[in-house]
Amino acid sequence: KTLTTEDSSKKKKFNGYNEEKKNTQLLKVFLVFQEMKAAGAEPDLACYNTLLRACVRASDVTRAMDVLRKIAEDGLVPNDSSWREALK
Repeated sequence: KTLTTEDSSKKKKFNGYNEEKKNTQLLKVFLVFQEMKAAGAEPDLACYNTLLRACVRASDVTRAMDVLRKIAEDGLVPNDSSWREALK
């Protein structure tokens, strides 16, 4: 089958929807993280690795790098899982 302009347009809309959905999910993960901290919980490396995974799924490299910096600022050391997530 030959792709038509209409097929291409549908694909762009679908891809745009997926990107929006990924960004919404990423925002939700960061909001939960902030609520956790506001409640007095100290995030551990597993929490940060979850943030890294969410960044990778949303293709947000800048935010993933920010998470890696925050890990160091909090006196934690990235483990194999952290680097695996960051390098995906």
